[in-house]
Amino acid sequence: MIKAIIFDITGVLFPYQPWAGERPKREELLEIKKLVTDIYDKEKMSKEYLKEKILSFNRPREELDAIYNSLAVIDENLYELIKKLSEKYTLYAMANEQAKWTDIRKDIFGFEKYFKKLYISVELGMKKPEESIYKLLLSDTGLEPEECLFIDDKEVNVEAAQKLGFKGHVYQNFESLKRYLIESKLLPIVI
Repeated sequence: MIKAIIFDITGVLFPYQPWAGERPKREELLEIKKLVTDIYDKEKMSKEYLKEKILSFNRPREELDAIYNSLAVIDENLYELIKKLSEKYTLYAMANEQAKWTDIRKDIFGFEKYFKKLYISVELGMKKPEESIYKLLLSDTGLEPEECLFIDDKEVNVEAAQKLGFKGHVYQNFESLKRYLIESKLLPIVI
């Protein structure tokens, strides 16, 4: 019986991934991350201010739009589903990302209130698909792997969880997840 659902953050709850096209060089990535971090540290964040600052960076517009979207556009359908699921299941989030980027999203959306704990790779010194991050979640929660459903947009991360005994679903879109939850009898409610 499923007691907990673990969601990936970037690629699932926040569906757009930065650098969807050609990945910028490491130096440029560090500059952009520094820009976002500096804004976050110095200013009260708003979506509008964040977009204005990101779009002022010297990169092609489509890449800057992808960066902004990865930080500040949430999948509203999935967000509503998460609110409903949190009434029946304990929810956790697991993400391979910088803590600052998660903090920005928390400030803008407050999404973390539906999750008992966020497992952020940079804070833990481990990342998906390393076995250690899944085992840490099990150790922290006292859950058995078969009591957990792991949802991620990357098949390799889902497969790693399944090897440990988790139920798993590779996220493609909201409708396919909703269908999976209904078919698995995890979502008896109509969304």
